[in-house]
Amino acid sequence: MLLEDLSPIGCDMDGNPLLRRDEYFWLLEQAEKVERYEKVLKTIAEHEYCGSIGANGYYAEFKAMAKSALEGNE
Repeated sequence: MLLEDLSPIGCDMDGNPLLRRDEYFWLLEQAEKVERYEKVLKTIAEHEYCGSIGANGYYAEFKAMAKSALEGNE
């Protein structure tokens, strides 16, 4: 499913779109993925290079963090 595929079934009194149950939960899942990706990217961006591990060590560490985020693990 893509964001473009969402088809609201109407609007509430405040003008917010109403979604089908499966679309609503899909959208929540996508928001959770974004939060995981942001967390990993922030960690990588703030990580200071330390010569003791070396570039390969950091690459492996960051790769593991990204893989964990993609799989939905914390």
